[in-house]
Amino acid sequence: VARDLRRAGYWAAAASGVRGADDAEPAVNPYGADGVDTAASDVVSLSFSRDAVENGIVDDGERFGFRLRAGAVEIQLGAGNWQSLTDTGTLVVTAFRVEPHSAETSLAAFCEHSCAASGASCPPRQLVRSFVVTLAARSARDAAVTRSLQSRVRLRNDVVLGSCAG
Repeated sequence: VARDLRRAGYWAAAASGVRGADDAEPAVNPYGADGVDTAASDVVSLSFSRDAVENGIVDDGERFGFRLRAGAVEIQLGAGNWQSLTDTGTLVVTAFRVEPHSAETSLAAFCEHSCAASGASCPPRQLVRSFVVTLAARSARDAAVTRSLQSRVRLRNDVVLGSCAG
């Protein structure tokens, strides 16, 4: 789960998302959105590039996710293809939560010209995203045997919002 969450938002053409010397408008990362809002959830969806040649389109084979269903954690491998990661004959997952966190960092110091007034698009900001994943389970044979874990996972692919003043 942690490895796939870290991979969320990977875009082979990431250099297209930065304003170049030609001053062309930067492209938007098609894989940048994750499927968790601001609240914790037992379902998370994500996408990342798996194309040998980047086409800029989130194809069905680039859709992934995790969910808790009938005591098992399942992974989504492409659009609509769910597979169990855990065996309910061995353990029953009683809780699976994914809680998003984000922090913004101003990138104004990197702008050649300062913004007239701070707004939604100027100055640019770096959105650093992470998730807290909580998992709890019990033995399928002995309900007294329980375990839980919690892990914080930082996405490797930060999002840049806005741009510098022209």
